[in-house]
Amino acid sequence: MKILTSQIILLVLMAAFSIYVLRVRRQLTDRLIMLVLAAVGVFLVLFPNASTWLANRIGIGRGTDMIFYFFILFVLFRFVAIARRQREIESKLTEIVRAQAIQNAQEGGRVLTGEQ
Repeated sequence: MKILTSQIILLVLMAAFSIYVLRVRRQLTDRLIMLVLAAVGVFLVLFPNASTWLANRIGIGRGTDMIFYFFILFVLFRFVAIARRQREIESKLTEIVRAQAIQNAQEGGRVLTGEQ
């Protein structure tokens, strides 16, 4: 089995993604990665032949295939970012509910509703 340059690049990117998710993640880094991905997208829209040229250089037959492979990585990145945001929201909701429960207990245990 012959290993192509594109396979090495994609495997390295997947390994880097895994390390990033497990060790490096920060909101600023997420935003910078999104900005770079958007810039690459704009570049490929302005110069569509560039994807085919680059794909051929790394051993992928068509630029469309290369974009699809990178899109898979992008979707994985977005899934991780959304999961992180969901955990933050759940944590904040837990804090709010906990604070309301403590306040309710301090006020004699009456149930707080929207009505006064």
